[in-house]
Amino acid sequence: MEMRAKEDIDMGHDVTPPIPPLAFSLSDSFLRSHCSACFLPLNPRIPPFLPIDPSIVHPFPATSTSSSSSPSVLYCSPECSKADSDRHMSSGEHHLFLILQSEFTTWQGDTSDLRASLRLLLCFEKLGLLPRQNDLLPNISCRIGGLISNREKLIGADEFDETFSRILEGGRLMSLARRWRDGDFAVEEEKGDTLLEEIVLCQVITNSIEVQVNEGRPLGIAVYGPSFSWINHSCSPNACYRFSCHGSGTTQCSSVESRFRIVASGEVTRTWACEESKLDNGLCGYGPRIIVRSIKAIKKGEEVCVTYTDLLQPKDMRHSELWETYRFICKCSRCSVFPQTYVDCVLLGHVALKGNATITFNVTDSFSNHGFIEEETCKDSAHCLGEAIDEYLSIGDPETSCQKLENILSECLQDDRLKPQERPSSNLQPLHHLSLNAYIILASAYKIRAINLLAIHSEVDYKLEAFNMHRTSTAYSLLLAGAVHHLFVPETSLIVPAANFWISVGESLLSLSRSLTWNLTVEQGKPHSNLISLSSYGCGRCSLMDKLEANLICPKANSILGQDAFNEISKKFLDCISMILPEVWPSLISGHNYLKDICDPVDFRWLRTEAFSSEHSQLHVDCTDVGSSCIDGKGCVSCACEAGRCTNRERTTLFQLGSHCLLYGGYLSTICYGCCSLLTSYSKNLLYNAEKCS
Repeated sequence: MEMRAKEDIDMGHDVTPPIPPLAFSLSDSFLRSHCSACFLPLNPRIPPFLPIDPSIVHPFPATSTSSSSSPSVLYCSPECSKADSDRHMSSGEHHLFLILQSEFTTWQGDTSDLRASLRLLLCFEKLGLLPRQNDLLPNISCRIGGLISNREKLIGADEFDETFSRILEGGRLMSLARRWRDGDFAVEEEKGDTLLEEIVLCQVITNSIEVQVNEGRPLGIAVYGPSFSWINHSCSPNACYRFSCHGSGTTQCSSVESRFRIVASGEVTRTWACEESKLDNGLCGYGPRIIVRSIKAIKKGEEVCVTYTDLLQPKDMRHSELWETYRFICKCSRCSVFPQTYVDCVLLGHVALKGNATITFNVTDSFSNHGFIEEETCKDSAHCLGEAIDEYLSIGDPETSCQKLENILSECLQDDRLKPQERPSSNLQPLHHLSLNAYIILASAYKIRAINLLAIHSEVDYKLEAFNMHRTSTAYSLLLAGAVHHLFVPETSLIVPAANFWISVGESLLSLSRSLTWNLTVEQGKPHSNLISLSSYGCGRCSLMDKLEANLICPKANSILGQDAFNEISKKFLDCISMILPEVWPSLISGHNYLKDICDPVDFRWLRTEAFSSEHSQLHVDCTDVGSSCIDGKGCVSCACEAGRCTNRERTTLFQLGSHCLLYGGYLSTICYGCCSLLTSYSKNLLYNAEKCS
């Protein structure tokens, strides 16, 4: 199945109206902090609302060890409780919680897929779409409600496979919950009784998507009908999606598209999908709605695709993840081209070498024409870096992790400065996908270390040490945003991570420039900067700030949407920050073994091993000029070493750079998510609610 455009669609436009879900559920970790009906956070000052009379609707089984006074779902308002209580009870979700608290299972891990499956079963049940038990056996791959299950592929693995065992145990628990719902508390079950539950669970595994209300951490999962679920995957997608959650007191953005601009294509048959109007009756009138939006210009008749995986992974990792979850091999344009795309070569650490010359790269050309060679896999460094990343994620020791990660990265970068014939096979490029993951962790770890230090100590020396850690965290955020942007230039489908990383570094830069710790370093008698408004500290170098600020304040006109405007603004943005960076980058990286060797966090020609687009290479600021004007021979910032003589100027420049990053990130977010998205609003609040920043 596939969905194609009914008309020409420009970049940055909704292609569907908000689509209600067929079923959804919060992740276990958010059940006590978020509303199970609208996914919005519960107000800590207001007691949450419970399901309506659950003990009266369905008596608890006598075998349960749990108390009826402790429901496992909460709501933010009486309206949400009224809307969802019947679905919660009638689906068997409530009884599943009781079973999980009993001796009848040893289930480990999150239960959101089981609960969403029970809700989806209830939806099909009410619509009369469930096939008879006898009809399931000869055709276990049948579509219910137009949604494929992939059961024969997911459960076709050996019996020791984790997916295999979860589907079998999940089907058993769902069947048991539905029987308890109906008053049958027997534990015994006949062989084959769970086939229907297994099929629907496989439908949820295959078709559900993580719900990220604020374009951040996933809160749960949701399953949508064919109007969304038939949109296929691509590693170079032309569309993305956002979520719209509305609880009591919230209203929907009036600028969203009210019609479908895509249509189903392929061999649609009555045996695969029910009538659309009939399925619409099963849609929830509440919960996280999904809106598909174009991130590239789409021609009439062109297939509309989104991504099912992380696009900053190299090809083999994407394929492994797609096969493990969905059981298909991607054959999109990015995956099928040979030799591999420039972005995938960079993520793998494969480089272009032609003496000491920088090669101008045209993304439409073949890599063989530019002398690309595949170095031996950097197994040693990658293995060590991967272990250090896993260690931080599992143990969470920020100080030890920083030391390990920086030591590995520094050794690899020093190796990269050697001549090609002298490099060890363990070389790991700064733009390698593991390096990008390391930057994410380092930015977070240094920020955590600074917060922890301030929480324990209040002395001036500790404040200054925490401030320096904040600088380092900001430097890694900037390096990450620049690296991802370098990949984003030839592969614009990376616009979603680019938007998030530019907003993140913009937030960090503004927070750093507004920090009160600057007052401890300013020369006595010098005035302190009070960085509140953009108008006082805007950029005099370009008109880009005014244009992006106008878009953020009043984006409904969409005056700078479209491919041509996007290309022009992206070029001006890089041009402007390339002029600002030499004034602040040396200060951010001072004294750090790895960062001091990064000459430019946006233009990586100093590596002299990469191929670049002609647009990007024109924006390069020669790192030798930066070094002569801003840095001494040891990598220290000359002006920062003299009693804070240039502190206010540096602080103002940090504010200017942060404003650029936030406005550009906000601009990208309007393309990805529209003018009413929380990410766009978040960017605006960071810029204009300065009094809340410290």
